[in-house]
Amino acid sequence: MQLTFKFQADDNPSDAANGTSINRKRSRHSIVHAEWFPWPDKITCTLDILMHLPHSVFSERQMDILLWLLRVNNVDNVPSVRSIKLIKDTIHRLCGIRSIPYDGALGHRFYVNSLSDIIRQEMMNPRVRPLLHFYPEDAGAELNEARQAKYWLEELDPELLTPVVRLHNQDFFVFEPTLLSSGQACIPFRWFTRGGKMYTKAWSLRPVTREVDCGWVVEDFNSFEVLEDDLLVSFKNWDSSEATSGLPRAYSIYGVEREPNGELQPWTLTDPSEGNQWRVRASGARVFAMPLWLYCDDTSGNLSKKWNKHNSFLFTPAGLPRAAVHKEFNVHFLCTSNIAPPLEMLDGIVDQLEESWKQGIWAWDCVHEEYVLVILSVLALLGDNPMQSEMACHIGSMGKYFCRICKVKGHDTSAESNPMQAAAVHAEDTDHSVGDEVSGSESEAHTDAPPKSTRKRAKETMEQMVTWVKQFVKIGEARHKNETVDELKSMFLHASTVGNQTQIKQRKTATGIKDTFFESFLNHLAESYSKIRGGNRAKQEALDRAKETLPENVTSPVWRIKGIDPHTNTPVEILHTVLLGFVKYFWRDVVSVRIGKDKLKRELLETRLSSVDVSGLGLHLNGHTLVQYAGSLVGRDFRAIAQVAPFVLHDLVPKECYDTWIALSNLIPLIWQPEIENSTEHLCNLTTSINNFLACTARWTPRWFNKPKFHIILHLVDHIRRFGPAALFATEAFESFNAVIRAKSIHSNHRAPSRDIAYAFAHGSRIRHILSGARVHIRDNANDIHSDSDSPNPARAPDKPPEAKVVGNGPLSLIQRPNIVTEYLGLDVQTGKRFPDALQSLPNDILEGCNFRTCKSVMLFNGDVCKIGDWVLAAKGTQAVERSPIVACVREIIQRQDSDADKLLRPDAILLECGIVGEPAVSYSMPAVRAHGGFLLYPIEQILCAANLQHRCQAHNCKDFASDVEFVYEERMKSSKAKTVIRHVGDPDDLILNTARMHDAKHMQGLRVPVQPLDMNLAILEGAAREIRSRSDTTSGASMTSSAAQGPRGRGTRGRQVNRSLQQHQSLLQVSQ
Repeated sequence: MQLTFKFQADDNPSDAANGTSINRKRSRHSIVHAEWFPWPDKITCTLDILMHLPHSVFSERQMDILLWLLRVNNVDNVPSVRSIKLIKDTIHRLCGIRSIPYDGALGHRFYVNSLSDIIRQEMMNPRVRPLLHFYPEDAGAELNEARQAKYWLEELDPELLTPVVRLHNQDFFVFEPTLLSSGQACIPFRWFTRGGKMYTKAWSLRPVTREVDCGWVVEDFNSFEVLEDDLLVSFKNWDSSEATSGLPRAYSIYGVEREPNGELQPWTLTDPSEGNQWRVRASGARVFAMPLWLYCDDTSGNLSKKWNKHNSFLFTPAGLPRAAVHKEFNVHFLCTSNIAPPLEMLDGIVDQLEESWKQGIWAWDCVHEEYVLVILSVLALLGDNPMQSEMACHIGSMGKYFCRICKVKGHDTSAESNPMQAAAVHAEDTDHSVGDEVSGSESEAHTDAPPKSTRKRAKETMEQMVTWVKQFVKIGEARHKNETVDELKSMFLHASTVGNQTQIKQRKTATGIKDTFFESFLNHLAESYSKIRGGNRAKQEALDRAKETLPENVTSPVWRIKGIDPHTNTPVEILHTVLLGFVKYFWRDVVSVRIGKDKLKRELLETRLSSVDVSGLGLHLNGHTLVQYAGSLVGRDFRAIAQVAPFVLHDLVPKECYDTWIALSNLIPLIWQPEIENSTEHLCNLTTSINNFLACTARWTPRWFNKPKFHIILHLVDHIRRFGPAALFATEAFESFNAVIRAKSIHSNHRAPSRDIAYAFAHGSRIRHILSGARVHIRDNANDIHSDSDSPNPARAPDKPPEAKVVGNGPLSLIQRPNIVTEYLGLDVQTGKRFPDALQSLPNDILEGCNFRTCKSVMLFNGDVCKIGDWVLAAKGTQAVERSPIVACVREIIQRQDSDADKLLRPDAILLECGIVGEPAVSYSMPAVRAHGGFLLYPIEQILCAANLQHRCQAHNCKDFASDVEFVYEERMKSSKAKTVIRHVGDPDDLILNTARMHDAKHMQGLRVPVQPLDMNLAILEGAAREIRSRSDTTSGASMTSSAAQGPRGRGTRGRQVNRSLQQHQSLLQVSQ
């Protein structure tokens, strides 16, 4: 196979000066040979790959230096930068992703990479397509994937689901009459899998005879499940099948009954004479639905600290397995801009989605080796809390109604009369802030406090505080899409009349609704008459003229996304809510308030952090960094702190604070658990743990509830039920992708960032696609690399497979073995089996003998590395998953030379010393473990994961003695400096199993100590009483000097009032119970 590229390559003018001038003049027509297709030769191929690796971005100037290096080393046929650009643009024009320019409704120009082109590449990619799932799955109580969750399985609009299954050489579409083997007729409306079999939910069809003819009535109220084996005749074969003789025609549908003997309503889901619309469009081809996780976030496009905000949209297919969905290899870039706001760019993305809903996306399926039609949908909108509020047209966490999901109310009175609730109103969810100090109950100076007022604030009573907190920790009335859209329409009607700006602002405050996209047009209408003098008539005329210039859609494009309710489809983002929320708040409180300037406590905390045993956690802790720079830590630091906090904070913080840390450390593994065997039990435990955490927080101090995240966490349970494990919609992978976007921005000239970054990612997707071994689809009408519009999909499948679709052996040979390029592209596969065939080719005389040898460490199948002396969890039986696994210590890793395991670079067996799981350690709420000396020989397949055990230092009073020091290593050299370490005293085998370990939390579930939840109402009362007493003590202490002559005052009377109020609340609580 040959392909002719047309380009003009000229000699580098500096070649002669460098003394490296050779004949590199390339002809205008360069022949591409099959070996390096689609590149003309090896050097062009490798340079093109080098320029577009995700984390290795080269500017043109840097590439020029690299080409100079090749020339002075006498490498032949080195192209110029201009030649490389021409070649890569030619290849991209033939088989790359188009970047489509948009003139946004708000007046900004931006570029969006073609969503249909990306989907086509995914369907052709042999590394991705076999992993994709297109049908929801009923897995019973198991919940590991998005397709098994309630939203995809039960709630998603059937029009956005895969509409057809191919069985018995027939295509059975939804919303079409189907005959079952029992002779009953039905209409399938939702396909799903169960136990490897295909099922459908169907409505019953009732034959009805009229005077002239007979037909069917759809009984919408009567639905049932049908197994694939029971499907007999499809709509298309109805008239030609003998089984349907004597039955009404399939196209004769009289209507729908919503209830028994109810009013007959017209059938509108299909044209009965044609059947499902996708049957007509597919013309015999398969049809698949592909839901997406759509993500939006902002990042800086600068290398320096100067903020250059770029809003970006990314996505990943929701049908990928959990292990693959968050790999950088499967994260796709759509658009970015430093001038266009997110909702304006979303408008362009929705335009592409609407085009796919009209015609579908024709793509070559590398599994079935045929063209298929793909239907896109958005499963959920992901992002941090401020971004999700913007997507949900919500006013944000500073509003009176601060929750985007429900209508929980922030406050009733003004900020002057209730400072605690005012703090909640003014609290801004600054997820990106790293410098604000959070202090808790003992300090008023934190960034979330409301602006200082010259008027004296009235302090809230205990009753007000209790009422506020009880309301805060409950889920309010749910928000709904239709209500929000109606409210926005009402605002537009108000804006269409002069003088209603105040009423619009009041409605925003009263409802918590704020559409930033819609806001621009409201401001435009208000400005249209603001400078006009005269009566309302002249102003109204100007307003009417401005109204005529508005686009057709003035509200947020999120309302145009089919099947999406942004209030319910913006799941709780656990990274910013938990790690960058609760853990960040509490850790800064520990360092700045609980320890403060106490040098001894600070040094002790640093020593404990540096001395804690991190085996099995995969962490490296630097105590000085975590304490000294507590205000500048990032997510991975808080992840580490959450797993070791119970073992380093005892005796350093008040008991209520420590109990809250314990509750949080026990909650976090449940949140991050990626595989759920029993969703009902897990969600029940999660609900209990969340309520216990909030109760502990309230008992500590109710002042923490000026943070909206303490309410938002309540919605997590429902989101896991609807979308799958929280790790599926966590944003760590997308957040890390921001580094790639930043690198693309840094290596551009910053004159057209949206276009240049979109082009760069489009070229990167082309490299990824080709090196994955996918077949290259050569376009027939490749006129320009970056089209002004997304070319419409054809109305029917192309008549022949794509031409010139086989990638040459040369490019594929570059990635046959793991190397730096495969690492950058994410093509490596990391498992516990490394190089499984490495020794099989060696002759037996080299491997002769049957000697045993021991190993220092072993990599388990989940990727954990275990050394001698580390603790692990092992399955009791042969099953890979155990409810209550064995806790054991690795004593020896044994390998028999010349065994099958030796050839696979795996140990033959692991000698374990079993541990006894004893009574729970009450102060830690974790099980105690002690090695009992019993030994077992286990194969590596039965080792589930590593475990982390800690010494019970709190009970044995382990301290940092002055004599216990270790020398500090600087620049990998042992220095004369020394630091103190914790010396464990007492029984060294008195250990605690760290169930706060986040990785492989599913194996810990049978070993966790059941949570004994606090009574929420009593905890709130106790915390409120402590807050009132603290306030009273502060007031009496401040006025002690001035009031000394008048004798004691305030404290005794105030204390008796608080106790009396507490007793009254407790008695009322007992009566209510």
